Formats: sequence, C-alpha cells, structure tokens
Amino acid sequence: MRANEELNREGDLLYDQYARPLEAEHWGEFVAIMPDGRTLLAGSLTDAFTRSLGMFGRGSFIFKVGPRAAVRLLSPRLASAQLDPRNSADTPMG
Repeated sequence: MRANEELNREGDLLYDQYARPLEAEHWGEFVAIMPDGRTLLAGSLTDAFTRSLGMFGRGSFIFKVGPRAAVRLLSPRLASAQLDPRNSADTPMG
C-alpha cells in the first residue's frame, strides 16, 4: 500500500508542476510526464502511450489535462494490451 501512496504523491507533484500550467491551452488532451520533467502532449490516450514508449521508454505518468485521470506506464506488455483496438481500455477517457 505504501508504494501506491508514493506513486500517487509523485503523480500529484508531477501533474501540479508540469500539467497544470497546460490546462488553459490543452484541456482534454493527454500529457506524458517523466519523473525528470520531460513531457509530450498527445490528442489521445493511445497516442500518449505509443509516443511516450518511443521517446521515453517505461516509467512515464500519463494524465488527461484537466480532469484527474492518470496512468503510469510500467510494462511494455501491459501497454501492448492496452493499445489493442479491441480493448475497451484504449478509448479516450472523457
């Protein structure tokens, strides 16, 4: 349970520092944030997963800018399953 609390705290800090400033111009888009502060914006959850894996590898936090919905990308195998178009988890949150 402690690990989840730490991940939640890290995610909150990353969102506040890097995603919150994007809210005015990028509300509803997705942002991948690495713990070192590297970011990328994407129009869909699928695009955020795909591009963050390609650019950063594992370990990014993915947020929908504005509404609080977050995913941490840890496993390439999990990401592949999530990116399968037959998987309902691949649809953008909204």
